[in-house]
Amino acid sequence: MKKEKETNCAVVVTYNRKEMLVKCLDGLLSQSFPLDEIVIIDNDSTDGTGDFLKSSGYLELSKIHYRLMDDNLGGAGGFHNGLKIAHERGHDWFWLMDDDVIPLNDGLEKLSRYKEQYHAVQGQRTDVSGDVITWFQRYDITKGRAVNDEAIMRPILENKGVAKTNCCCFEGLFLSKEAVTTVGYPDIDFFIAEDDTYYGFLLGEAFGVYIVPEVTLHKQRSSGEIVIIFNKQKVILSRFYLYYYARNQFLMDSKIYENNSTIKVLYYVKSVLYLTGKFLAYLFLYRDVARSNAILKGIKDGVLGRFGKAKYI
Repeated sequence: MKKEKETNCAVVVTYNRKEMLVKCLDGLLSQSFPLDEIVIIDNDSTDGTGDFLKSSGYLELSKIHYRLMDDNLGGAGGFHNGLKIAHERGHDWFWLMDDDVIPLNDGLEKLSRYKEQYHAVQGQRTDVSGDVITWFQRYDITKGRAVNDEAIMRPILENKGVAKTNCCCFEGLFLSKEAVTTVGYPDIDFFIAEDDTYYGFLLGEAFGVYIVPEVTLHKQRSSGEIVIIFNKQKVILSRFYLYYYARNQFLMDSKIYENNSTIKVLYYVKSVLYLTGKFLAYLFLYRDVARSNAILKGIKDGVLGRFGKAKYI
């Protein structure tokens, strides 16, 4: 029997950003289309996030379900646990996000318009300057990695509807109970980086991921350090992130091609060549030894199958 009213639950993963988290929660609590519950996964924050939420009155709100983890499980572990909790609590739709975004007050209302058509919906975001982030990734099965493909965004750029892809971003993904039941929960082994790429690939195989033109989130911070190279702005990622990005290319290869060892080895070689280019770029173009070494360590650990949370980077 179909429910008389479908329920909507936001899943927020946080780690040591309590001031940003509060702004995120305020956005969720002021939705024009009210949420039924907000699941907060605290990845063992050390900045007093739990006490701060309690003293600010957030934990007294009936629709907030706060869960403190025993360890920092990364974004992958956070979303795994958060989505699992929300799913097991019987909700029908799930809105995923990190703690460093502010949901627009009509964000859920915009996304809900697509419930009848799609099982996985990706809204647009604005950056710290208020400009729309044009996100147009897809997983290229021939290259064995996610690539930027402007062609998939053409329907949106030309105001002709939505764009279909086989990638997703946990920063704003809206998905149905059926999608979660079919695909499962995010894979903890990724820790961070490419966990949503792989999850989007699984969603793409089962249902497709649909990028819609509506803006639903605003980012509170930049994703990396901005540098000027050849008179152009470039965003370079942290050493920590680069390690996991490099390593997790092999984790994706191992999962997507797990039933064909020959093909898997071929894609391992492709990943080594691709990441060697990244290594050389950070070493000679950006002149950043620490970041280039992080990529090198990621390649080594990926080839050796050392996945999950790294002990040292």
